[in-house]
Formats: sequence, C-alpha cells, structure tokens
Amino acid sequence: QVSAPSTTNMAAPFLFEDQDILSDIDDGFAEAEQQLATKSEIEVDEDLYTNAVMSMLSPADTLATRLFAMLLIITVAFLQVVLTGAIRTHVNVAMGLSPHESVKTKSMHELYDDLRHEGRLQYIRLEKKDVTQLCGDFQYNLNEQQLPGTNWTAHFEYSKVPVNNWKAWDIPPTDRSDLDTARFVLENKEYMSVYLIVSFVWILTIINEVRMILQFMLAVCQMRVVYGDDKVIRKEDEDFRIVAFTWSAKVMGLACVVYRLFICMFITVVGCQFLMWTSTNIELILNALALTFVLELDHITYKATISRSRQNLISKLKPLTWSDPVGFSSRHPNVSKLVMMISVLGSGAFVTWLLRDKQHDAYRDMFALVAATCLFQGPTPGYWSQFHATFPAPGLCETLLELKCEAPIVGESGRPCVEDWEGQRLCKFYVRTDSMFSTWSSIDWMRQGPCVAYPDGKGPYPVMSLDIKDDRSTFSILANVCQRMYQQQPMIMFQGKQRYATGPRIRVYPYKEFTPAAPFWCGYKGGADAVLTRYKPAPFRTWRQRLKTCRSTTLVYSSKTNSASSSSWVGSEETQMEANKVAKLNNMTKPTRGAFNGIWLSKTWGVVVISQNGDKAMLSNPNLPYSPQKASVNGGNITLDDLDIKGELKAGKIYLSGANVMSDNIVLVSQADEIKNIETKRKQKKHRRRRQPFVIFIR
Repeated sequence: QVSAPSTTNMAAPFLFEDQDILSDIDDGFAEAEQQLATKSEIEVDEDLYTNAVMSMLSPADTLATRLFAMLLIITVAFLQVVLTGAIRTHVNVAMGLSPHESVKTKSMHELYDDLRHEGRLQYIRLEKKDVTQLCGDFQYNLNEQQLPGTNWTAHFEYSKVPVNNWKAWDIPPTDRSDLDTARFVLENKEYMSVYLIVSFVWILTIINEVRMILQFMLAVCQMRVVYGDDKVIRKEDEDFRIVAFTWSAKVMGLACVVYRLFICMFITVVGCQFLMWTSTNIELILNALALTFVLELDHITYKATISRSRQNLISKLKPLTWSDPVGFSSRHPNVSKLVMMISVLGSGAFVTWLLRDKQHDAYRDMFALVAATCLFQGPTPGYWSQFHATFPAPGLCETLLELKCEAPIVGESGRPCVEDWEGQRLCKFYVRTDSMFSTWSSIDWMRQGPCVAYPDGKGPYPVMSLDIKDDRSTFSILANVCQRMYQQQPMIMFQGKQRYATGPRIRVYPYKEFTPAAPFWCGYKGGADAVLTRYKPAPFRTWRQRLKTCRSTTLVYSSKTNSASSSSWVGSEETQMEANKVAKLNNMTKPTRGAFNGIWLSKTWGVVVISQNGDKAMLSNPNLPYSPQKASVNGGNITLDDLDIKGELKAGKIYLSGANVMSDNIVLVSQADEIKNIETKRKQKKHRRRRQPFVIFIR
C-alpha cells in the first residue's frame, strides 16, 4: 500500500528553518545598529562646501582652483544674505505690523493718534481710498419705492463689494481690506490648518539642516590630520573613502560649518516672520518654496559651476564617520531612537504652536487697530464744523446690521437728494416740523427709527431688537459695537438749541464728497475714549461693555464764534458760500418774477419747484416723466408744453388737472405760506405757555 506523505511532518522542518533565518536577520539588524550607534556615518553632501574641502585635500588642485572654490562660496553667501535681507525688508515694510518700520502700520498709528486728540477732528478723517483699503468697499443704492412695513417714500441701503457679505473667506485675496485680512487669519480654519502644516514642515527642514551641519562638524573635528605625502583618500571597491584631513581642509570645513549655521539661523528667523505675515493659503506654500530655494542655493550653484569629473568624484565618496562624543546612543540604542523622534517632532510642534500663537496675537492687535479706525475715524456730517463725537465709516455698520434707511426723494430744490446732497439743507438733517414737505413724519421714531434691519433677508426688524450672538467672534464684536452706536431717536445740539428726533443723514469725505449714512455715532468723552486707550486700542473683546454709554448721545455741532482759536467753522469763505446759496434760493422764489414762481408743496407730489420768467416757466418734480418740464403761463393758468397737465391759481393755491396728473386731488400750496403759518402757531403756543403760570396765580 502506498499512502500520501504527511503534511505535518514536511512542514515542521521548513518552519524551523524559517525561524532560524528570521533569528539570523534579527541578530544582523541588532549588530548593525550597535555598530552604527558606536560609529555613525553621514553622507557627503554634493555642494560647494564639500567641493572647497576637496580642493584643499587634492594636491593636484592649484592655488587658482582653490581660490575659485572659495570665491564661489563667498558669492553664494552674498546672494543668500542679500535675498534673505530683501525678504526681511519686505516683511518689515509691507507685511508686518512693526510701528517703527512698517509703512502701513505707521499710517495706521498716525490715524489712531489723531483720533485720540479728544475727537476734535476737522480735516483729519478717513478719506474714501482709506476706507476702501482699511475697512472695505461700500456702495449705496437709492430705491424710490415704499419699503414694506414702513411708511417711507424712499430708502437707501449699502452693499459690500465685491461679495455682499462679511465672510472674509468668500472675498478674493486681492479684494480684501485690511479688516477682512485680519478676520480671515484669525478665524478661517482652513488657513489655520495650512499655516500649521507649512510651518511644521519648514521647522523640520531647518532641524534636518542643523543636524546635517552638526554631524559634518563632528566628522571634521574627529578626522585625523596628516602631514607630508600621506594619503587622505583610499579606494574601496568602486568608491572612495576620505581617511584623513589636512590642516587646510579641516580649517575650511570648520569655516563652512560656522557660515552654514549663521545663514541657517538667519533664514529661519526671517522665514518664520515671512510665513507669519502671509495671509493666503497659496502664498503660504509659494513662500515656503521660496525660502527653500534660498536655503538650497549652494546645491544649485554646485550643479551649475563645478566640473563633471569633480562632481563624479564627490558622488563616489563614501560617508564620513563620526562617533557620539557622549556615548549615549551606544549605551542605550533603543532609548536614543525614541528620544530622537520625540525631541524632533515635539520641538517642531512646539515651535509651530508658538509661531501660530504669536501670529494670532499680532493679527488680533491689527484687527483692533483697524477696527477702531473704521468705527471711530469715519468722516463727519460736515467739513465746516468740529464734533466731539466719533463716526463709523459710511456703509460699515449699515452692511454689518443689514439695514435699510429712510431717504427723501426730493429736497427743497426739487432734485433727488442723492443727486444733490451738498446744495440742499433738507437732505442733510431730519427736521422736526409740521410742514407738508417734511418726509420725517413718516418715520416711526418710537418703534423703528430711521432704519430697519433685514437679517438674512427677513424683516423689517427694529435695530435695537436684533439679537446679536456674543460668541466673541470678530463679526459679533463689530455688530454689537454698531448696535451700541445706533441712535434710534437721534438728538443734536445745533447753534445752542437741542433738537429731538433729528440728525445728520450724510457724511462728508474730504474734498466735499457727500454720501448718505445712518445715524451712527458715539460721544468721545465718556464714550469712545473707553476703547481708544493710549498707544493702542483696548482688547476688542471688551468693547461691547465699554461702549454702553453710546446710546442716546446728543450730537453737538460747534457754533460760529469770532475767536480764531476756538472757531470750528472754516471761515468767512464758507459762511459767504452758505449766504450766497440762501440768497440765490430767496431770489428764485420771489413772487415779483411771477405769480407761479416759487416752491410749492403737495401731499401727493411732494416738492414742486416752478421757475417763472414772464410767460415761460420751468417745473421740476421727480414724479414727472422727466424734470424739469417746460410750461407756458397765461394769466392765472399754467400749462405744461409736453404733458396734458394744466394748473389754475386760486386763492394762493394751484389746482392741477389733466390726463397725466395721476390724481384728481393734487393741490399745490406755497411753501412761504406754510412756513408763516407754522411760525404763527409756534408763537401762539409759546405765548400761551408763558401766560399759564400767571393765570394759575390769579385763580
């Protein structure tokens, strides 16, 4: 009988042999590691420093060859120092926040120092280009339609360009303002991850470079020195091994070690600053590659300039040997491996964390400085007057709180206010009056004020009822400060009289550039000065608590005075300009030029301006298809030439009729008569209030 061989008996010897082989391999690894722990090796770098050492070792190299090798090292050293210095200059001047070197930071600190001058600024305010660079680009739109939920005849709103939101990571890097950049670096998690990775790899690159330099230094120091004709290189198989150094080679090697340590530390410090002030993801990677290029410049020059025969010889050199001067790695090989990995990775992670912490602190200071400038250094309502108050940049708070604000369609000249902010006083101030041409009577001052909010497109909501999360983010801090500065029932002190439910609706950039704005301001003393501390602003997370007193702040206009030192008006030239405008308006409305000449008021059409000259007239009103319209006058009748509209003057009022009137009950009354009636009513009320105490006394 023939039986099948037993698989168990066959497998046993093979398993035994495999175990012997693995045991031999383990013994080989242990022996190899023990030998390397006693005597370590370092690969010979193919760079200019090795070439200079080889030129000192080779008796065939002439003096000119050796000088050329040293000249190459000096040239590369010069290039590395120049390039690193250029990066350092760029960081200090254009990127960093050093108050002594950075041009951008100097201008910021100058604006901040001017702002702390008790808020009494007349000309030193942010210009339009400053607002765009520091705070963002804000543009407003005028909508000549009634806003649902209000009684307004028109409203304006701001939008943030190019992306109408405050998510800094949605804005292209080239369009970000300084405020957006600071918020992006502080809060964007993707940027934080990229920065930590790039910085960690950069630190590991420096650690590897330092290790290679120190190992090369040990190999050079421990290499024996020969004299005379003793051989310094020995051939082993197809390779070569350096067995000894000459004194000139050893001095050259140590000189290279000193320079390499210097340039490595220099690039490390500058590189960390360079990466710290880099504010975009892709630029972090590109800048890290640029730093590596500067660090590897000696290898690039070596490949380009050294002869092929010398490069072949250096490539065939066996590693240099060196031994641990302490002997720790030979006595504790396993512990030394763990200590090396933990120390390298731990030190790299610790330095990276320190760099991020320093970057966070620097950009936090930058955000506080820029935010304080944007919130409190905005243009004032009038260039001709000083204000003991601070104003945000127009559009900043409006976009943060997503506001829509009331705006009159026309002013006293009949032109839209958005087209002529400067020439019409009615467009500049909320006027508390019972006059028919006032649009402020449509504002619910108690529940809404002149603005309503539309958070996430929903609304309208009163600004003061917005529930802004106090999550300590930069957006919530800015929004909370703006809510503190909002004046729902604005009050002003003008020419010694306090007026309620009134206030400026514009801001004037330098060089008379007018723009609409919501009533945001905060008094300086007892208000904004709690944030605007000396040297730099207070920590921005405390602003919400420090600015509690900003609400219900009376805006004080400086009055005209003859004292040159205390006068806040521009001077006689500005006063004369205002007088000329008033005189021009009075001449235009004089009835001597015709019965229809003047400013007429209507509850339906608003302000209608008629300029009459004999039997010809011009009629201005935004409800017309185009304005002004030509008209003809015949006695007590006026007819528009291009429209089917006629007017008849009866008892000081104009009754309009025709197919294009759009209503059957349009009656125009004289503005002059309305003003006289209002003044008469006020005098009567004032007279009755004065007599009342005497009446009570007699009773």
